[in-house]
Amino acid sequence: MQVTLETARLYLRPLTTPWDLLRFHALHADPFVANAIYDGKPPSFADTCAEFKKSRADWDRYGIGLFAVFERDSASQEGRFLGQRRLGFLPESDDLELSACFHRAASGNEYAPEAGCAILDFAFTTLAAPRVPVLCSA
Repeated sequence: MQVTLETARLYLRPLTTPWDLLRFHALHADPFVANAIYDGKPPSFADTCAEFKKSRADWDRYGIGLFAVFERDSASQEGRFLGQRRLGFLPESDDLELSACFHRAASGNEYAPEAGCAILDFAFTTLAAPRVPVLCSA
């Protein structure tokens, strides 16, 4: 399932391309993100690859996973890469969870809630999810 979501300012799509892997790793290497999520030590490229591979498998199997969040650009849908939001399963559960991770440069602009609302609408409307706990990371 190819999912694309749009808001007034944002364009979201699955984080699945080879360029996305590099974006994803750079996001997790951002000192702001590394301090918030990884106690200051960013993950290795191998760890990033493993998480990325799992998300691609989740997209193929369940139609959910990591969403790349872009600032919309008038020339193309994908402008500046801001971060990612994940719609995934809680460990050992059938419940979905929504999490977020954005570059420091994107903070303070309310991008995470805007992207989250679009994904929650998708989860409740398209997937008919009964509930989606929200986890805020960085």
